[in-house]
Amino acid sequence: MGINVLLIIAVVVMAVIVIMLVWYFISIKLEIHNIIKQLERIETVSNGSNNYYIRINNSNNDLEKLAEIFNQKMKTDLKLKLQIDRQYDQMLQMVSGLAHDFRTPITVILGYIELMEKDNMEHEDYVAAIRNRINQLNTSVNRLYDYFRIGNSKTVQNHLLDLKFFIPQILGDLYKVISGYGIDVKLDIKCTNCTIVADEEMLSRVMENLLINAAKYNAGKTIDIKICSGENNYLDLSISNYSAPFCDNDLERIFDLFYRKDTSRHDGSSGIGLSIVKMFVEKMYGKVVAEYIDKKFIITISFLQYEIPAYGSIEESSNL
Repeated sequence: MGINVLLIIAVVVMAVIVIMLVWYFISIKLEIHNIIKQLERIETVSNGSNNYYIRINNSNNDLEKLAEIFNQKMKTDLKLKLQIDRQYDQMLQMVSGLAHDFRTPITVILGYIELMEKDNMEHEDYVAAIRNRINQLNTSVNRLYDYFRIGNSKTVQNHLLDLKFFIPQILGDLYKVISGYGIDVKLDIKCTNCTIVADEEMLSRVMENLLINAAKYNAGKTIDIKICSGENNYLDLSISNYSAPFCDNDLERIFDLFYRKDTSRHDGSSGIGLSIVKMFVEKMYGKVVAEYIDKKFIITISFLQYEIPAYGSIEESSNL
């Protein structure tokens, strides 16, 4: 009698185990079927939606891990797709900007040449106009060349630069250009140690772009340059000038390649200058921000201030 009870218990246990195994495999099969159905509906990469990630109803650890890995890959693919889409949009914008910047001067040049061919009068004014348009075209080409040449360069030739000497040197180099617009420059240095780490060529191009922009689009008669200590051991260099009002969208896009605040403006502006500024400053591990305060357009670039050791001096142009 005892043996029969044991056999019955054993059979019951075995039956329970078999039922549990069958149920386990059925639930796994149902979950796999559920995953397949979800995979068939997935459109995440194509439409950027987050509503189609795999969800697991079963508490199986392996399936949960599989879903986690798959969802992570989907997020990575989505991020990559969005990045590619942005780059594609930037490329279209660049091509459109290039076409506009090159087509306009060339059209004007051809027009003047046609007038010269038809007109028997002196051609001095036509030649001057053609020369001006060619110079604008040359400037656009040179800026674009700088953008890609230095932008694609993997090396940055960082040196110690003392802004107390560097900025006046740049102002001297650009004196004729700035004064040609009838603009005066006020330089205010509020730091004792104005030494930063930067690439001299890149920073020269940055200052050239900022100062010429500030002179060219100045609604007043002065450019204010201020050098002072900023936050978190940064040194701030700001260039400001009176300007027509900026809206928030202008300030957000001011550093975009080929973006122009006034698209109707035909003054040879390429919309490349400030994008070069942003790219060069960031390559030198600096920061740049644009603001519009009290009728003034202000560009501030910031670099980490180099702490000169108290026990000795270091040449401003020494290699790091």
